[in-house]
Amino acid sequence: MRYPYCLMLKIAFHTGCRVGDLVKMRYEEIHCNCRGYYTWCYREEKTEKKRSVYLPLCCVPPPETGAIYVFGSYGVTGHYTKYSYQREIIRVSKILGMKPVVNSHSVRKSYACLKYQKYRSIAKVQKILNHDNVSTTLAYLTDVLVL
Repeated sequence: MRYPYCLMLKIAFHTGCRVGDLVKMRYEEIHCNCRGYYTWCYREEKTEKKRSVYLPLCCVPPPETGAIYVFGSYGVTGHYTKYSYQREIIRVSKILGMKPVVNSHSVRKSYACLKYQKYRSIAKVQKILNHDNVSTTLAYLTDVLVL
C-alpha cells in the first residue's frame, strides 16, 4: 500500500474515524500531552459532534512545515479525498484476493467489533463511535453478536 494511504489505514483502524474526517485531518488538531500521549481532537463532519481519540505513536504523522492538512494535496480541496482513499483500499483488497472486497467503511466496522470484544458493552461502543441511535451500533456489530 502506498504512502500516505498506509498511514490513513493505520489511523482509521486505531481510531474508528470516518473517512471524511480522516482525509481532512489537520496538524493543529493533533495534541501531545505532558506524558507524551497524542490525541486527535476534531469535529465530526457527519454529526458535527466533537470527538477526541488517542493516537498511538505509529499513527502520529510526521510534521510538515507550513502544511495545514496531514494528507494534503494540490487539488481543489487541498487534501486527499475520501474517494482516492476508497480506491486504494479496494485496489489493495483485490491484490490480496479478499472476498468480498473490503471498503473503507469496513475498517470502522472492524474497529467497532474490536471495541465490543474488549468491553462487551454495546452502550460503550455506541458512545465511542458517537452514535445517537443504538440500532446504528448494532448494525456495525452484526458479525460478532450472536442473538
